[in-house]
This record gives sequence, structure tokens and C-alpha cells, in this order.
Amino acid sequence: MKRRDCLRLAATGVGFSAAGCVSALRGGDDADENAYLEPPDDIHEDGGYPTYGDPVPDVDLLDIFTDEYVSTRQEGEYLMTFFYSFCPTECIWIISALTHTEARVVENGGEPPRILAATFDPARDTPKRLTDYAERMGIETDGGWSFLRPEDEKRADEVITGRFGVSFAKRSTGGIYDFLHDTLILLVNEDGYVERTYTNEEPNPDVIASDIADLRDAQA
Repeated sequence: MKRRDCLRLAATGVGFSAAGCVSALRGGDDADENAYLEPPDDIHEDGGYPTYGDPVPDVDLLDIFTDEYVSTRQEGEYLMTFFYSFCPTECIWIISALTHTEARVVENGGEPPRILAATFDPARDTPKRLTDYAERMGIETDGGWSFLRPEDEKRADEVITGRFGVSFAKRSTGGIYDFLHDTLILLVNEDGYVERTYTNEEPNPDVIASDIADLRDAQA
């Protein structure tokens, strides 16, 4: 089954084997049909989340900066990640890497990238909490960023794990909880397919900015 067929079936609700469709989305000779860039050295096929040439799941989540729903069906390329504001380490690195990527792109004469960041801790990540967090991280809330917040924990699990394949597990200690979770940034092209998947805990802003520039050139 071709990737575009899987995306069409998923969007229309036609019944099919999810495992079979995911298998069809992983790797294969037609991966570059959906991508503008050459394949990366590591496609991360075993991660469970979308990777090179895969379609990004079609979802809508509330942007706490605008109080409007934002879709993953964007008109241009964008970056997407998943985080929670109480995270003491990895999420800070991820969000910081994205702010530095934004700065690198602008320094090199490009338009700031569109960035979607979805929390998987809506119980604590209230709109005010996320707005304050954005300010601490140096994010302009009226710029190209969207902090996306699922309605509740169930919706967070449905979207972030169920649709995107990003794992997170609550861990409680002495009445306080945190999450063990995947670290992931996606670079999505203007057609809604993944070009790059960055999974290390400290993504390199220079690499991401360079990939964005190459993607924009290829899409032009």
C-alpha cells in the first residue's frame, strides 16, 4: 500500500489493518516520492513515530497563544515537537534547540520557521503555565510558535502516543510525578510528509537550520 493511499484511508475512516499501513509507511523504495531531500543516514524506522517520507498525522489541537485550534495541515514546512513544561532536562534542551534554530535561520536571512510544540501534560500545563514557560524560554507568543494543548490526559494519549507514536509514561515519586518520554523533533515539508526526524537529547540547531534551508530550496 502506498503512503498516499494510507493517508487517504486514514482521513476517510475506511477500515484497514493499522499494522499493515504502518508497515507500508516504514522505509521502502517509494519513501523519496514524498520527500524533497535525500534520505538521511539514519531513518529511525524502529521508533514507532513518523520518519522520512511518512505522512504526519492529521490532527487539530488548541493553541494556547491564540485560543484557536491549529492543524498539522500547514501550508508550508514546519517543525514539530512534544514536551511538558515541568521537565527538568530533555524538554528544556529540545525547546532551547528550537529557539536557537529559529535564531540561526533568521541570522542566515531566512524567514522564521513555523514551530508546533504539543504538551503531553495538560493537567499541569495550563494556558497560563505555558505562556509563562514560553516567556522564560524566550519565545515570542505572537510569532511563528504554537504551544498545543490537548483537552485532557486521555486526548494527549490518543494524539501523541496513538497518532504520533511518541511514548510517554507517568512516574510518581512522593506525590510528585514526571514522565519518561521520547525526545523528538520532526521537520515536515509543505506537503505534510516528514523530511527529518531528530531524536537525540540535544539536537543541533545548526543542523536543523541547514536542513530547513535545503528543504526550502528544494521546494522552491
